[in-house]
Amino acid sequence: QPDAPLLVNPAPTLHKIRWMAEFLSNIPHYKANTVETVRLAIAARAVLFEMAEREGIDFDLERRGILHFYSHAKDLAHGRKVNALLREGGLDRREVSPEEIREIEPALKGDLVGGFVTPSDSSGDIHRFTTGLARACLRRGAVLRFGKAVDKVRADAGGVRVFEGGQEHRFDAVVVS
Repeated sequence: QPDAPLLVNPAPTLHKIRWMAEFLSNIPHYKANTVETVRLAIAARAVLFEMAEREGIDFDLERRGILHFYSHAKDLAHGRKVNALLREGGLDRREVSPEEIREIEPALKGDLVGGFVTPSDSSGDIHRFTTGLARACLRRGAVLRFGKAVDKVRADAGGVRVFEGGQEHRFDAVVVS
């Protein structure tokens, strides 16, 4: 469906083949990439919180941490390996016993072998955050354009030139998604 949240076109293109080759070539760098991604995520989270506070964006933020739990020893063992990488990247995430899991979340039932808790993690309403962010950007003078097909983007000393629908537009900065 053209309006699906994730749209995958299986037809091979040169761009897809290059992307897949680059993706596969990075598999040996899994550890370094994971550690660096964690560092970036922690920094991004701090910026998100600061931005929401500064701009008055209310998005039902809950700072109660995140609990990951396992019912199979094999999965918990894999979780320990991943946890070592996350901790190396600076994430405070500790292992918890089945008893501790039930103290944290009494509604959980079933056979649990253990898990991990990340006290610094949080959750919120992403739709409320993004609409609040859009309003903040508009207040600060941003121009938001949705549903546009961008033909080309060029950076030069004067800023950014965006070519769309046969027209050229000039901006100081651009985000294209």
